[in-house]
Amino acid sequence: MNNNARTNHIHLSSRHRRVQFRSNMVIPNHMRIFCFLYFEMLIKHICHDFYIFILFQMYSTKRQIYLLIVLLITSLFLLWGNYDELQILPEPLYRSRTGSQKQTHLVEIQIIPEINDTEINDTNSHASATTSEMSLVEPKVVYALNETISLKIMLFDQRNRPKTRGGDMLIVWMRDKSKGAASAGTVIDHDNGTYTGVLRILWSGQSVIRAAILSSREKMAFVHREFNNGYIGKRIECFFNVYNLTESTSGYMDNTFVKMRQVCNLTDKHYGVPLYCIKPKMKGIQCSDWTGITSQRKLPVPARADNKWYFSSAGPGILPGSVTVTVSSATNTRMTSQIPCSRTTFKNTWLSKPVGFFYNSMWNPLSCINNITAKDYDRCLANRTLRMFGDSTVRQLFSFMYKHMNLTWRIGPWQTGADLVPTDKWYSYSEAYKKGFNYTVFWSPHGLPMTFVNANRTAIRPSFVHLDEIPSGSRDIVLINLYAHFHFFPVHIFRSQMKRIRQAIKRLLIRSPDVKIAIKGPHYFVVDNVVTTLGSMWGPVYDKIIRQEFVHLYDHVIYLDVWDMLISVESSGIHPSEQILNTMLRTLFGYVCTK
Repeated sequence: MNNNARTNHIHLSSRHRRVQFRSNMVIPNHMRIFCFLYFEMLIKHICHDFYIFILFQMYSTKRQIYLLIVLLITSLFLLWGNYDELQILPEPLYRSRTGSQKQTHLVEIQIIPEINDTEINDTNSHASATTSEMSLVEPKVVYALNETISLKIMLFDQRNRPKTRGGDMLIVWMRDKSKGAASAGTVIDHDNGTYTGVLRILWSGQSVIRAAILSSREKMAFVHREFNNGYIGKRIECFFNVYNLTESTSGYMDNTFVKMRQVCNLTDKHYGVPLYCIKPKMKGIQCSDWTGITSQRKLPVPARADNKWYFSSAGPGILPGSVTVTVSSATNTRMTSQIPCSRTTFKNTWLSKPVGFFYNSMWNPLSCINNITAKDYDRCLANRTLRMFGDSTVRQLFSFMYKHMNLTWRIGPWQTGADLVPTDKWYSYSEAYKKGFNYTVFWSPHGLPMTFVNANRTAIRPSFVHLDEIPSGSRDIVLINLYAHFHFFPVHIFRSQMKRIRQAIKRLLIRSPDVKIAIKGPHYFVVDNVVTTLGSMWGPVYDKIIRQEFVHLYDHVIYLDVWDMLISVESSGIHPSEQILNTMLRTLFGYVCTK
């Protein structure tokens, strides 16, 4: 779909000034204000209107008109007096969302299974990878290209008893290392302890299929319970500074557990994102003296006698054995598409399953062909800005471009280790450029709950604030990623941030329809030592939230779904390798660049 066609199909509300009442009710335009007032007037004055009808019978037509005008103006004036603090506010206004805390646990219940404490603590009933089984459904001697393979998976518990309930999180994948080929499949939960793994055959030859338990249902429910009981996995410290006085206090992104303490509600100062800091005790320091956030210390899950099993739940739990399949090479050696990714609809990036596969160690999207190479990047970026908002993984992508595209450093620190993993004070805004092609690439942290040492308020500005600053008529490219830093907090905080980003993207698409926007999805990694709530188990949860929030923007936003990409090659590090970084960038440019 070309840019003009895409523009014509954007069914988004117009960007108007907003009206805010003292009651915090927000109405998007003046016509709705009038309708609201007018219909409220009718309801409140229905008896009075009946009296007007009687009066109309006593006067001529001309006098009826005069009377109607006088009564309408009088009624509106009286009604307007009830809203004497009506304000016309410029867009965007970042309103406090303190009231939205009521949704806190509803979101988790919709995604994470509710299990009672007895089931959580009965470790013998938890699914065991070593005792579980998998087998082919209707096995064949030779399979054909593009055929579907079904894998039956039966879970057993720690005492080798069949599981009778679903809710466990499983993954399946297939590889042929000799061809540099790999892909991931999907898993169907039958809610009775059995699952079906579904994989599509995308290349010929012999491939090995494996399955693993990413997380048990009890583990997810346990983490949910810990959050409900007040656990927060990352310490946030609010920094206050006035003259020569400084003090830091504990900070929270949820007011559930601070109601009995004196706090500074800094939500409005933090662009409407909930932030509550314990009130400073030092004389002379006020809440208004808040200057930023400090500390990045992670807090372990409290160890108790009934949760020792959690600390030995490192995963994934790979099921024993494997399944080998043979695929005929009588025709093609692999599946291919003829449609360039730059010409496919963005909607395909959300709906395609499987997303793609590796062949000759090169990633191939299944719904299109990526004909873009690194040589095309400069031409694609010419006279534009690539704006990247996210965590250290996106900072890796920024560093990869600086290293391999011969960019010139302009702003920010340059410290990286192996695989371009940031080190030391990497978290500052960073910018590089290429003079010959007149383009700029920058990275900025996505904001809380991503925290650093002595980060000022500018450094923790949320991504949606940056999006609202992109000017009208922009042709820029935007990449956004929120992931690992949210693992230490209740799920609703992630959803709230994605919701605000989605709203900012809608505003951006209205004023800059030619901008290209991509959301990077969660990526798979392995945690060898379980101490906190960090883990790949959040990947499918966050993926579901992103898809729910952006369901009405599938045609206008690219989803950089990299989950299958990293599972299929059994990538283990939380920071992907340079090869994977290269694959991610090439996939992104395949959708936003034309040959």
